[in-house]
Amino acid sequence: MKLLLTFVVTITLGIGLALWSPFSPATIDCAPESHLVQPGDTLWSIAREHCPGYDTREVVYQLEQELTRAGRPANQIYPGQLLPLP
Repeated sequence: MKLLLTFVVTITLGIGLALWSPFSPATIDCAPESHLVQPGDTLWSIAREHCPGYDTREVVYQLEQELTRAGRPANQIYPGQLLPLP
């Protein structure tokens, strides 16, 4: 019985932590839907500028995921690049 209780508590805590994760998929609604990268832009500056009110770390993570899905390096952006926003 004690082993079963320990198992249930462990599973419950594991699920809770997975759902709470700061990098869990979140709905981020930035305006506009894309950004034309300018010289000096960084993922962090773009996230702060276009997605105020959201955790900048989460927005940067989502931007990196978008770049990876597009087959580009997650940490490299270039002037003239059209960057989709989450």
